Amino acid sequence: MKPAMRRWVAALVAALALPPVSGAGPACAQQVAAIEPLPVGVVLNGQTIAQPGLLVIREGRLLARRSDMESWGLAAHSLNASGGNAETFDGESYVALDRVKGLVARLDGDGATLLVDADVSLFPRFTFDPGRHVVPLAQTIPAQFLDYDMTLSDWNGHARLGGFVDAGLSGPWGVADSSFLVDSDRGGVVRLDTALRRDFPERRMRLVVGDAVGAGAPWSRPVRYGGVFLGTDFSLDPQSINFPLPVISGSALTASTVELMAQASRQSMDVGPGAFDLTLQPRLTGAGQVTMSVRDMAGNTRQVTRSFYASPSLLRPGLTEFAFEAGALRKGFGFDSFAYGPMFAAGGVRRGITSRLTLEGRIEVSGKTRMAGLGGAMVIGAVGEVSVAGAVSQGVAGTGVLVRAQAQRVTPVYTLTASYERADARFRQVGEGRFNGGGRSELAVAAGVSLGDIGSLNASYARLTQGIGAEASTRFDLASAYYTANIRGAYLSAGVQYTAYRDGRRSTGLFGSLTVPLGPRRNASIVAEPGRAAATFNQSLPDRSGFGLRALAGRERGEAWVEGGIAYRSGAGDIRFDAAQRRGQSGAQLNVRGSLLRVDGNLVAGQHLDDGFALVEVESDTPVTVTVENRPRPTKAAQGKDVIVTGLQPYAENRIGVDAADVPIQEDLDTAQHVVAPGWRQAVRVRFGTIGGQGLRLRVLDTHGVPVQTGSSVAWAGGLSVVGHDGEVWLEGYRRSAGTLTISGDGGLCRAAVPVVADDARLAATAVTCVRENERT
Repeated sequence: MKPAMRRWVAALVAALALPPVSGAGPACAQQVAAIEPLPVGVVLNGQTIAQPGLLVIREGRLLARRSDMESWGLAAHSLNASGGNAETFDGESYVALDRVKGLVARLDGDGATLLVDADVSLFPRFTFDPGRHVVPLAQTIPAQFLDYDMTLSDWNGHARLGGFVDAGLSGPWGVADSSFLVDSDRGGVVRLDTALRRDFPERRMRLVVGDAVGAGAPWSRPVRYGGVFLGTDFSLDPQSINFPLPVISGSALTASTVELMAQASRQSMDVGPGAFDLTLQPRLTGAGQVTMSVRDMAGNTRQVTRSFYASPSLLRPGLTEFAFEAGALRKGFGFDSFAYGPMFAAGGVRRGITSRLTLEGRIEVSGKTRMAGLGGAMVIGAVGEVSVAGAVSQGVAGTGVLVRAQAQRVTPVYTLTASYERADARFRQVGEGRFNGGGRSELAVAAGVSLGDIGSLNASYARLTQGIGAEASTRFDLASAYYTANIRGAYLSAGVQYTAYRDGRRSTGLFGSLTVPLGPRRNASIVAEPGRAAATFNQSLPDRSGFGLRALAGRERGEAWVEGGIAYRSGAGDIRFDAAQRRGQSGAQLNVRGSLLRVDGNLVAGQHLDDGFALVEVESDTPVTVTVENRPRPTKAAQGKDVIVTGLQPYAENRIGVDAADVPIQEDLDTAQHVVAPGWRQAVRVRFGTIGGQGLRLRVLDTHGVPVQTGSSVAWAGGLSVVGHDGEVWLEGYRRSAGTLTISGDGGLCRAAVPVVADDARLAATAVTCVRENERT
C-alpha cells in the first residue's frame, strides 16, 4: 500500500474510533479539532472537477468544505438549507452532504474520489435577458433651423404659391419650433403648431408646452389642443423592446451549450449547471416555434421544440406607459392660426401585468363631454391575441356606451384578424362635432396566407352600419381579395373588390399592377383598374448629387393624360419641376425642398431636416466625401467647408464617416468614422481632425471615489467610447477643449466635466468625478 493511502486509512480509522459528539462544550470542540481533513478528487454529475476538495469523515458521515461546494457551482441558499449540520474544522466551514436535499454523495472503491449527484435545483438559476440598452446622447450644440417645402404652380393660367415652413431653435434645453402653412389662395400664411419640447430619454418621457396631439386610446380618437403634455414616449429609446419576448426555460446538470433555432435564425450561449431562462432573440412577433438543443461537455445532446406567441401590443411585466394632457382644443386647424375651443384634460395609463396580460385606462373631459374607458390585451397560450375595451361617455346627448373586441393570430404562414366595435346613439367622444344620428357598428375580418415562392394571397371584409336596429339608415359592405408575387424580380399585384350598399346598389371592380425594376434607381410599371389605365417610369434621386426623372401616361374615362417631371439633388436641397396635361387642362409646378441651419454663427444650406442632424467638420485641405451608414452624401467637406448631415435616427447610434480614399497620405485623419446619437431635431458636432489631434486618458470616479462600472457607455462631443478597467476612458481626437462626458451604465446616468490637460500629461490617467442628477447641488 502506498504511504499516502496508509496515512489516509489511519486517519479514517482514527475518525471512526472517536466517541459520539453531543453538545457544544469545550470537550466537543477539542474532539472535532482532532479530525484531519482529507484531500479527494471530485466528480460532479459525471464531470470531473479540476481542483480536488477537502473531505471530513465523521461518525460515518461525509462533510465537504463549503468553499469547495460553492466552487462546484452549488448555490449558497441550497447549502444554507442544511440548517445546523454545518461544522467547523481548522477554521473552515464544512457541510454534511447527507443533509443537503437533492444531493447524493459517496466515495468510490479506493476511497480517493468523491462521487456527487446533485439535482438542478441546487444550482443558481441562470437568466439571459439583454434588457434595455441605453444609448447615451452626444453633446448637443445650439442651433437654429428653417425647414421648407415650397411649390409654385400654374394651372390653366392660375398661379398659386403653397407649401410648408418650420422654423425653430434647439439646444441642450430642448427644441422650440413653429410650423406654418403657406397658401396664396387662402390668405397667405396660417400657423399650424408652436411648441417647446423637452425630452428625457433616460426616463423615456417627453414634455410638450404648446400645441400637441393627444395620445388617445383604442376607443377614442386623438385630438389637437394647445396646452401641456407629459407622458411616456418609447421612441426616445428605439433600441429597446417594450413588449414581452418569448422565454425558453430548461436545465442542465453540467456546464453546457444551449442553441436556439427559430424561423431561420440561430443563437447559442454557454450555461452552467442548473435551471435557466433564455429570452429568445432575435425579437420575433406572432406565433412560432423554437427548437432548443442542449449539449454538455461530454457531447451528449438533447432537443426540445416549444411553441410561443409574442405580441407588440402588450407591455413587458412591470413596464408602465402614461400620458397627462391639459389645455384648449384646437378649432379650424389649417384654416385659423389662433382658434381654440373648450378646455380639455385627459389622463391615461397602460401597464404590463404579466407577460400575457396588459391593462389600460383613460379619462377625458372637455366642456360638457366626459368619457372614461378600460381595456386589456391578452395572449392566449400559443394561439393568438385577444383585446377587449369598453368606454362610457356623458354629455348633452345623455349617457352612451361603446364596446370593442379584437382577435388576432399571426404566423409565418398565415394571418387572421377580426374586430367588432359598437357604439350607441348617445356615445360621444371628446372633440366630436356630431350632435345627432343613431348608433354605429363596425365589423372587419382580414386574412392573409403566404404561398411561398409563388406569392401571397390576402382577403378582407368590412361592414359599416350607421344607425343600429330600427334606426339603421346606412350600411356599407366592402370585400376585396388580391394576389401578390415576385416574378423574376418583377412585382405583380392583382385583385378584385366588391361593394354593396343598403339601397341595393352593387359594384365589382378588377385591378392590377406590374412593376419591373430597371436598375438600382429605375423602375417601370403599368396599372389597370375599371375606367383607368396608366404606364409610369421613375428614376429616383441619388443619395449624392444627381438627377431624377418621372414620366406617366394613361387613359381615364376615354381621355388620355400625360405627366412628367425632372428633379435635381444637391447638398443645399432638392429642386423639382413637373408638368401635366389632363382633361383639356394643363399646368406646371416648381418645388424646392431643403433647409437652412445656423451653428456657431455659420449659416449652411442643407437637405430637408428629418429627426436628428449633425454638423460635420473636416480638417483637411482636400475635399472629402462624408458618409452616413457607409452611404455617401452629395456635398464634400474640407477645411472651412462644413456639411450638414440630416435624417439621423434620434436617440440611436448613427455612423458618420469620411471616405479615406479622398484623404491624401500627408493629411491622415485621426479616425475614419464617428458614432453619434443626436436628440430629436437637435444638432451634434462631428469633427474629423488630423493625426495631430490628441487623445486623452481619463479615470472616471463616482462621488465616493469608486471607479465607474466597466463597460458603461460614454458619450462626448467627439463621439462615443466605453469605460475600461478601473474606470479608465480614452477620448479619441481630444483637442485641449473642455466638454462634458455622459456615462450610462446599470446604475443610470452621470455626467463629468472634461478637463483641459497639457500635451505632456494627456497620456496620464487624469481623474474626473461623474455626478448623478440627484447628487447635484
